[in-house]
Parts: sequence; C-alpha cells; structure tokens
Amino acid sequence: MSSSEDEYDPAGALDDIESTLDTLETILEPLLSGKMTWEEMLEKESGDHMGRAKLNMMMAFGVCDLLFVYLQMKGHDTTDHPVMIELKRVMEYNAKIKEAETAPKPRMKLDTAAAGRFIQAAIPRSQRIAPGTASSTPTPEPSKSNSKNKLTYEEVGMSSRFKHIGEGEVLDLS
Repeated sequence: MSSSEDEYDPAGALDDIESTLDTLETILEPLLSGKMTWEEMLEKESGDHMGRAKLNMMMAFGVCDLLFVYLQMKGHDTTDHPVMIELKRVMEYNAKIKEAETAPKPRMKLDTAAAGRFIQAAIPRSQRIAPGTASSTPTPEPSKSNSKNKLTYEEVGMSSRFKHIGEGEVLDLS
C-alpha cells in the first residue's frame, strides 16, 4: 500500500459526511417538516431579487449535485448522464449571478434639455436673457430708481409684501 492510502481515514470521512448532512437537515428542517413552503422560505431569507436568485440557484445545484453523488456511489458512469448537462447549466447561472453582483451600477444621466426647460420656467420673463446674448459679466441688481413708470425693488420684493409682519402690525381678520 502507498502512503496516501495509509493516511485515508474512512471513519473520519464518514463523520464529516454525517455532520454535513446534519447541518443540511437543520437548515432544511422547515421545508422537510412541512412547516414552511419554499416561497415562504425565500421571503424569510431575503426580500431582494438577487437573494432569491441565489437561493434558487443553490437549491438547484444541491439537488443536481446530490443526484450526481448518488449515481457515482451506485457505480454509474456520469460523464454522459443528463445530470451533467444540468450541473453545467446551473453553474452557468451561478456565473451570471456573480456577474450581476459585480457589474457596475448604471449611472444616472442628466437630461440637459429638460433641466434647461425647468430653469427657464423658474426665471421670470422680465429677467430672462435672450439666447446668445449672455455674457460673462454678472447681472446687475434691479434698479432702485423712483421712476413713475417702474415699481421699485422694495415695493415688489419679498420684504415689502410681508413688512407688516416684521413691524409688529396686528391684522384684524374679523
């Protein structure tokens, strides 16, 4: 016998398999006992679509892998067996899930035309600058002259409309 055969401990391997199966039974106990359906388990474990996809993929892989191990233990040749096709398919889906997790998130794009319309709608018509006439100089402050045809800035500004509030004036609304 070679040294690798001497080191193999079948009792240890059996203990490892038993502990793994015990863990699997503990995890799947709600499903096996009928206390919970697969859909309820999916909702309990994860609310997002990625988590559901992972759980479904793990379940499919587990079933296919257990069938593969069973067939090998029975001495069947699994190289051309349909379970191999299913295992490859499940592994491809696993790769797709990993790719979806690591893919960069799409960035938001700014619709500049819509932003321009919003800005134009927010600016009063009297303060709009005609396209092409914009300059790099700052816009002058509104005129504060006392012309008869023009209202002064103080008369129409925010401070004049609510000046009675700041002066302590009491309005009788009855």
